[in-house]
Amino acid sequence: MEPPEKGLVLLTDASGRIAYVSQSVEDWSGFSVAESIGSKPGELWGGSMEKGFYQEFWKTVAIDRQLFSARLTNHTKSGSILPSLLSVLPIMQDGQAKYFFAMQPNQMAWSVYEAEFAKEWPRLSRDPQALALWIERWTGSKMNVLPNESVLACVERTLINPITERFAGRNIDHRSVILAQEDLRQYASLFERYYGTIVNYLRRRLSDVAEAEDLAQDVFIKAMNGLSKYQVRNASYKTYLLRIAHNELLNRYRRVATELKWAGELSPMRTGSLMTDLENRDALERAMDILTEVDRQILRAFYAEGRTSAEIALRMGKSENAIKLVLSRARKRLRGEL
Repeated sequence: MEPPEKGLVLLTDASGRIAYVSQSVEDWSGFSVAESIGSKPGELWGGSMEKGFYQEFWKTVAIDRQLFSARLTNHTKSGSILPSLLSVLPIMQDGQAKYFFAMQPNQMAWSVYEAEFAKEWPRLSRDPQALALWIERWTGSKMNVLPNESVLACVERTLINPITERFAGRNIDHRSVILAQEDLRQYASLFERYYGTIVNYLRRRLSDVAEAEDLAQDVFIKAMNGLSKYQVRNASYKTYLLRIAHNELLNRYRRVATELKWAGELSPMRTGSLMTDLENRDALERAMDILTEVDRQILRAFYAEGRTSAEIALRMGKSENAIKLVLSRARKRLRGEL
C-alpha cells in the first residue's frame, strides 16, 4: 500500500462536517487542515455527483449502517478534476452513527485497496486495535488503544479531541463573526477580545505608543469593513487580524523607507535588507497559529536561529527538499495563497 501522504483519511460528525482530517489533505486537494475542519467535503472538493448518488450514500452509511464504497469525481482547490475512490464506514454510539470514517486512497492503490478494505471493514468497525493499526498505516498518527477502550473512545481521544482543542479558539471566533455579520454591534466582542493583542504586536515594532494605538484602530476598521467577506473556514480571527496588522505595518515601513531613501539617509540595498528582516520576523510569528508542530520547529530554526535548510534537514532527519517545501508552503499560507 502507498504511504500515508498518498491517501486521505477523514472523520466527519453526524451532520457531515469534518472533525478530523489527515495532514495529507493539502497534497491531495489543495485545501489545508484549517480550511477543512468544520466544513463539509461537498463544500470543498465534492458536490460534483448527481443528487441520487448522495441519497444512496447517506442511506447506506447513516440508515443501513453499512460500508459505502464508490468511485467518483471530486475537484481540487484550483478546480482541476480529482478522480477518487471513496470508502466510508459509520462509527456507532448507542445504535446511531456518531462519526463517519472515510478514506480516499491514491489512485495507483485503488485495485489493492478496494478489495482489502471491503474485506476488512467489518472487523475495523468493531475492533479498536484493528482500526488503530489501519489509521496509523494511512495517517502516521499513533493510536495507542487503552484496555477495554471502544473504537469510538479511541478515535475521539486520539484524533478528534486534539483537533478540537487546536481549533477551539477559532470556533469561538467564528460564532462571534456570524453574530457580528447579522448585527454589527456584536463586533464589539471581537474588538475587546483582540485589541490588546494587536496593540502589543504593533508596540513591539513601533517606538511611538500613540502611533501603535492609531494603527490598531485602522486594523479593526479594515477588518470590520471586510466582515461580510470573511469566511468562517478561514484561519482564526486572531490570525486574520494579525495579517491585516502585518500588512499595515509593512505599508508604514515602506512609506518611511521611501521617505528616508529620497532624503539620502538610507541606501536602496539597506532598504531591501530592512524589509527582508522585518518580513522574516513577522512571518515566523504569524506562522505559529496555522502550522503543525514540526513545521513550527522548521520555521523557528530557519528564521529565528538563522539555520540553513541543509542544517535543518540534518537536525530533523529529513531531506533538504522536504525542508524547502515546508518553508515554501508556509510563505504561501501567509500570503493567503493556500
